[in-house]
Amino acid sequence: MLHTVTGAVAGETLDVLLAAETVLRAPGPIPRNRGGAATDAAFERAPVSMARLGRLQMGALNRDDRTLVASDAEPGLRRLSDVGRAGVVALAEWAVPAEPEARTAALVGLSRASGVAIVRGTVGLEGFTETVPDADTLHTRILTELRHSDAPAGVVGRVGPLDPDDAAARDRLAGAASAARAGGVALVLAAAPTLADTDRLLAVVDSAGLRRERVILTRVARFPIDALLERGTAVCFDDLGRIPTVRTRVSDHEVALAILRGAELGAGNRLLVSAGIRVKHRLTAWGGNGWEFISEQFLPHLRRLGASERLLHGVAVGNAARMLGRAEPCT
Repeated sequence: MLHTVTGAVAGETLDVLLAAETVLRAPGPIPRNRGGAATDAAFERAPVSMARLGRLQMGALNRDDRTLVASDAEPGLRRLSDVGRAGVVALAEWAVPAEPEARTAALVGLSRASGVAIVRGTVGLEGFTETVPDADTLHTRILTELRHSDAPAGVVGRVGPLDPDDAAARDRLAGAASAARAGGVALVLAAAPTLADTDRLLAVVDSAGLRRERVILTRVARFPIDALLERGTAVCFDDLGRIPTVRTRVSDHEVALAILRGAELGAGNRLLVSAGIRVKHRLTAWGGNGWEFISEQFLPHLRRLGASERLLHGVAVGNAARMLGRAEPCT
């Protein structure tokens, strides 16, 4: 059973479960006097519009683009619900509002309005807007969210990206991993820029006693699938549906081939997918492919490439539902 913000939901009742989404987001403050061009500063403060999509898709900074509030998310979630019975894992990443109680209330409202089941992620490291917590504070706050009386969180994180050379960051990762172990839930961890550094982060998770099969590794498309699977974690391809540009490093087609390769290696049960939308222009209302891209385009493409129905079901919903099921909490 999935612990959603509106109650327990059987994973097998869903058609798709997106394993790593932001849903609500607010950027940090804009530093003053950075020495950039006045035109860039003006663009950063301008509202998202169809006329500005070209620059946004090429990565130009824009505060409105990095802001997702409930009124932005609800139409996108409704479109996802129109495609089929859907669930979303909503991760806390500069979440709006920042306080867990208010964030939970916002996600409950979105779930009821859209019909999409929402599994709430606990604070990772981005949910603290004033100070970065120490490991003990993070551990305690995560457990509080996992044990929420009305709408408990169902997964820890996303945690990271983290610098493995930062001792305080490693301590906080250990705190988050130990909380996931104590709460009987999975940990969502962003991969480091290199596999060697990712291994160092996973070693911290190991030291906290959390089994690697309870880790969902995200932001992984740049790595070879064979090497990723050697790490023993679940692997979430969480950046699908981006409109390609000259800066596109890994295409969705290449991700589909990686999934097929993973299945050949006997690891089809560890592969998850998500759109990973963290900016407004990727929602359908602003010209993007939206959360429905997975159901409408990516999974049919995977089928055309020869994916079995068993693999398709696992990638679409089954694997994530299993990963998000609660184990017996550790004491």
